[in-house]
Amino acid sequence: MHIPTRGLLKPDQPTPVCNCGFEGDAESIASLHGLEHNLVPYWLSRHPDHELAARSVAEAGVQMRSFAESGDPLARAIFDQQAGAIGRLLTIVTNVLDPDA
Repeated sequence: MHIPTRGLLKPDQPTPVCNCGFEGDAESIASLHGLEHNLVPYWLSRHPDHELAARSVAEAGVQMRSFAESGDPLARAIFDQQAGAIGRLLTIVTNVLDPDA
């Protein structure tokens, strides 16, 4: 489902694309595919000295959670974007199912 990405993405961040080809949908940001194909490459390109930059994108994506749990600012920024995408998706669904809620 397409979500509003204004304010969610950084100004220089490309619009994420999901596996099916949709641009700017929840899956392109909040899924493992979105993490590995959109978020991790973008954020590591901005922080080439980060410890995960020396690893493959797939490995960095998998290890991102443990880095976030340890308080790593880069990993937390990535998960903030994913949480924002999930929040926007849930807002849309709630408005469709019960707009008075």
